[in-house]
Amino acid sequence: MPKARTRRKNRFQFGLNRRNAAKRNKRRENPRIECDVVRAAWDGRRSARRNLEDMGLASDPNQSVPLRMRRRDLKEPATKPHVAQALEQEAAVPVTPSPPSVSNDIVLMVRRLVHTYGEDYKAMARDDNNHYQDTPSQIRRKVELVRRHCPQEWELIISSSTGSSTDSSTDITTDHSTDHSSSDSTH
Repeated sequence: MPKARTRRKNRFQFGLNRRNAAKRNKRRENPRIECDVVRAAWDGRRSARRNLEDMGLASDPNQSVPLRMRRRDLKEPATKPHVAQALEQEAAVPVTPSPPSVSNDIVLMVRRLVHTYGEDYKAMARDDNNHYQDTPSQIRRKVELVRRHCPQEWELIISSSTGSSTDSSTDITTDHSTDHSSSDSTH
């Protein structure tokens, strides 16, 4: 029988990616703390659990709120309560969702199509420069998106498509200036 105090031989683990393991260990040792308040109060010499206890935060929710609270199990007050208060104030601020942004490519595409075809979405879908092969419904949604979220741009599009001056039509970037309605009847 072997001795009880013998050590097992260290064997190479072929299935372990050393680079990823090193990154994982580095992240565990030095976590990147996103919250400014927590990062300022963080003590690098203490463990994560002790740091969170000092701030009045829970590292394990199951231990922080047990089923029965006994008098002898009551926690001592936090030594850094300002961190928890700052986090509560930050969480109490309502977040307003930002409106969806419209890319410049979509605005240019809508500008060219509306200038060329007006409100004819089927003709827009058959356009040669419809590179993404959008359906008429998809094009209509893109036009509505520009109409809702870019009102100044939409006013320029409408004024250039309804205006008879040639100066406003030179501002619109088009690849060709042929009339597609006459070419559709010949096919």
